[in-house]
Amino acid sequence: MSSKYEDRPRSLRCKEVRQEREELLRTKPRVQALREFVENMHKEKSGLDIPDFDPLDGGVKAQCLFLFEAAGGKTMHGGKTKGSGFVSRNNDDATAQKFFELNNGVLDRKKTISWNIVPWALRRDNRNYSPRSDDIEEGMKWLEKLLGKLEDLKVVVLCGNSAQGDRVLLHEA
Repeated sequence: MSSKYEDRPRSLRCKEVRQEREELLRTKPRVQALREFVENMHKEKSGLDIPDFDPLDGGVKAQCLFLFEAAGGKTMHGGKTKGSGFVSRNNDDATAQKFFELNNGVLDRKKTISWNIVPWALRRDNRNYSPRSDDIEEGMKWLEKLLGKLEDLKVVVLCGNSAQGDRVLLHEA
């Protein structure tokens, strides 16, 4: 099953589109292992806002991982900002829109997947903050587990200062 909605920037601001993505997350075989991965993170990191993978992306069959910094406010369900709950190029923010536009027509999104070096929202006093060393180290433990689930991964694109920092070392498979 693919989406009945047009794949366009900021489409996840629409409640019906979000509801369909939640249904696809539960039913698409290529994202089940990743859904379970996020559920396990929720159990271990109780109380943190952790978004799901976008089921329109490649799931475990993705060949390219875009690795961003940290989950932002427009991604998260909780807090004052109601977001989509997905790491997605369809989120309702300027960064996601630019990412959508850069990739649209260039890369088949079913060959890509997006995630964050720190997979949970970094918030203190109702404000986002940049990842600290301990946030990145904890995120790296989860990244290592994620890489083991991406069966066809060939390329990791590091996006942002934290993802590109010298603490992030990716090993050749």
